[in-house]
Amino acid sequence: SSRISMKFMEDASFMWLVVWTVNNVGVTMLNKLAFSTVDFKYPYFLSFVHMVCNSLGTYYVFWSLKRDAKTGREGLFHKWFGDNLVRKDLDKT
Repeated sequence: SSRISMKFMEDASFMWLVVWTVNNVGVTMLNKLAFSTVDFKYPYFLSFVHMVCNSLGTYYVFWSLKRDAKTGREGLFHKWFGDNLVRKDLDKT
């Protein structure tokens, strides 16, 4: 049982899920604070900025992984998350 849970926690996709969840919960709490303390009249703009930042960050991560695979060097994300971090294609069956 502990071997299964350790393998699960070593998987890069689990780490990305945790990072994504913490990021989104943090942004939600920041939005709640902003809306409750000031008379913020542009919630859709704030959501737009959040989505643009997420899109740019995701684009950078995939670009970096693709570049690292082509050059054979170890990039920033491999240093952070180890060798288990690879971009996988979806099963087309």
